[in-house]
Amino acid sequence: MKEEFRDIKDYEGLYQVSNFGRVKSLERMTWNGYGWYLCKEIILKPSDNGIGYFVVRLSKDGIEIGYLVHQLVANAFIPNPENKPEVNHKDGIKSNNFVWNLEWNTSKENCDHKINVLGKNCNGEKQGNHKLKELQVIEILEKWATRKYTMLQLGNEYNVHRITIFDIIHNKTWKHIKRTPPIGSPLKKPNI
Repeated sequence: MKEEFRDIKDYEGLYQVSNFGRVKSLERMTWNGYGWYLCKEIILKPSDNGIGYFVVRLSKDGIEIGYLVHQLVANAFIPNPENKPEVNHKDGIKSNNFVWNLEWNTSKENCDHKINVLGKNCNGEKQGNHKLKELQVIEILEKWATRKYTMLQLGNEYNVHRITIFDIIHNKTWKHIKRTPPIGSPLKKPNI
């Protein structure tokens, strides 16, 4: 397969991305505050976002924004008629941004792929974009069980939105952590 570059949406004439996962800044005249100068075409060097994905920073009208390379590749080269929100790396290697290694997925499809194809776990800290550690989630559940904290208070204490606390408490996230009944809640009577 031959490398092909395409314009990046909203950065036409400024940046392009290739089917090999490379991003380049196009040659153009740029104002640096003192005068105009020629900015030559260069391949951008991506940086790691801290969890293995490659990121490039694109600048337009004095505003610089970071973009995930795999999402740029997918947006430019892979049709998404079902409007799926996530891009999956088929081989599980987050830095492998060749177009043939990427596919559009839902969150569930992405997690199923991790479990069924790659043999990985999607729970808790292994999920990838977690903000909390498992011990913090256990603390949150223990504090909630005392009935002395509101979801808003717990959210503020752990620097997450109260909806995140709601999802933890109602077993929508971090499902693998054992829940205990709140203190003072009635216990089930044994069947006699």
